[in-house]
Amino acid sequence: MSQTSMATHANDGANTTMDANALPSSEQHRLAKKAKVDLNGVAKTLLITLIARAYDFSVPRPILGDPYAQDILDRLDFDLGKMTMTPFQMACIAVRTSRFDRWTSNFLQHNPNTTVLHLACGLDSRMNRVKWGENTRWVDIDLPEVIALRRKVQSTSLPGRDYSILGIDVLNEDWMHKFPLTSQYLS
Repeated sequence: MSQTSMATHANDGANTTMDANALPSSEQHRLAKKAKVDLNGVAKTLLITLIARAYDFSVPRPILGDPYAQDILDRLDFDLGKMTMTPFQMACIAVRTSRFDRWTSNFLQHNPNTTVLHLACGLDSRMNRVKWGENTRWVDIDLPEVIALRRKVQSTSLPGRDYSILGIDVLNEDWMHKFPLTSQYLS
């Protein structure tokens, strides 16, 4: 039984793909180890959406269909029983995430020269699920402790893409100066 199934029983459209075999061998090794989750407060809420996305992918008719969530979840070392949700709650999260994906895709289709600042990205894989062009810059941003965990369980580069991750506290506005106001932004 998968971790997602256990969480459910305890409480009763990707446009791009990323093949793990295409990753450099050092990155494959880094991602093969289970990462201990040592998050508190708001940072720990990333587990809620991750569990919901993994559960949604496991049902016969998924709403979001995130093929990356279960793999990321499997790379984490934590007690899933502490993060229980009902199937309805997880479906609501999948609907919400699906809407954000759709809005992001629509915006990027009409504004291809854009910088995406994915604030509070957690362990989301939106950069893999939505279609974005070669003139788009994508930056996943979250708290430093979240980005440290993300580096252990997700790819930190997308070959052929302008993709990066940034660990900062967005309430400290100094980080904004890293992004010149020369293009459109989606955050």
